[in-house]
Amino acid sequence: MGGEYTSLSLLLEKGRSSPSPSTGQNETRKGSFNLIRTYILLLHVLLLGLIAVLWDGNNQDPCSPSTKGGSWSPVQESIDYGIISENSLGSHKFSRYSGPPTDDQEEAWYQLVRPVFFSATYEEMSKAGESFENATKVADGGYLAALGVYHELHCIRRLRMYLYQSHYYPNLTDAQAKYLEGHLDHCLETLRLTIMCHGNSAMASFTWSDTNSRKPVARSNSRSFCVKWSTIEEWSYSRMLPITPSFRGPGAMVA
Repeated sequence: MGGEYTSLSLLLEKGRSSPSPSTGQNETRKGSFNLIRTYILLLHVLLLGLIAVLWDGNNQDPCSPSTKGGSWSPVQESIDYGIISENSLGSHKFSRYSGPPTDDQEEAWYQLVRPVFFSATYEEMSKAGESFENATKVADGGYLAALGVYHELHCIRRLRMYLYQSHYYPNLTDAQAKYLEGHLDHCLETLRLTIMCHGNSAMASFTWSDTNSRKPVARSNSRSFCVKWSTIEEWSYSRMLPITPSFRGPGAMVA
């Protein structure tokens, strides 16, 4: 330690006129104090930087592309996240999206999936890594695009319609049934991949609903870290195309 002080003192004294011994000792102490103060300041800066990184990480979806270095999406910068306690367990009340078909329910589903299509710019397509080969263009010159979440909601809606096929498909032909089976099998695979990607870790427990129960009922008080849906929906409505956009090039209805 003494050697370090001596070296520091010589460095600080370089180029100065011959100082007295007491002056040299004071300069050494002053230099050591400045070095320690700088070191502590750097530690504080590093600590604040680490806290900022951890805070930002805790406010992102663990499965979001920006968190894991995955594909880019134009909606990412608009998305917020938060803690929610809503879940479907332990409740026998239908939400506005579940239960037998009603006019109110139909309107709710329509508004939910309405902004499914948007027009992606050339820059957005490039940044997202999408292929331009045979890409579908729309009337404004952009490219027909959709967020994955709307594809998944479309699949859930189609499965629900098949569940109530007597209402939605009262005169279903064999050909239509075969088409729907293939479509819904694709939808199930889409949902499987999404569910396994996000891996919901919220815990559920089980209870006996009454003394005569033969099977326990699931319940949960878990809270989940989720996308704030309004932030995706607001962005989607600001960019949406009509449900049946005007295509350029080979035309085909989008089911």
